[in-house]
Amino acid sequence: MDVVVYDFFDGTEGSGEHIFESYRSLRTTRIFLADEQTLGDLEPDMDTTDLRESIDYLVNYINEHQGWTVVGWSRTGKIRDMSNDKEDIANEHVNPHLILVYPTSPYTISEPDYRRHKYRYRGNH
Repeated sequence: MDVVVYDFFDGTEGSGEHIFESYRSLRTTRIFLADEQTLGDLEPDMDTTDLRESIDYLVNYINEHQGWTVVGWSRTGKIRDMSNDKEDIANEHVNPHLILVYPTSPYTISEPDYRRHKYRYRGNH
């Protein structure tokens, strides 16, 4: 899942949004799946149309019900000064690290309409 965080930086170049590509978290995955068995049934080559529709619905549902809480940290690292290999200088770019993406309201995921749209694998087993 790609996660886009808006207003992540304030007043720096590139402020306004940051994209975390292919973010993965078991806790976040459970937001979209009806049960643990479904997680084991997902296969790399399966048709994911129903899964994608379910995720789209739930993302919009959460957006409309107080949104998301995004937890992470950032730092400015150091890089090696090529003109002086014994000295590190501060990197100008901030490196954000995403830890958790979760609905802000703890009640959102227990609403009947929300629970009804969680993805459940309906394959032949």
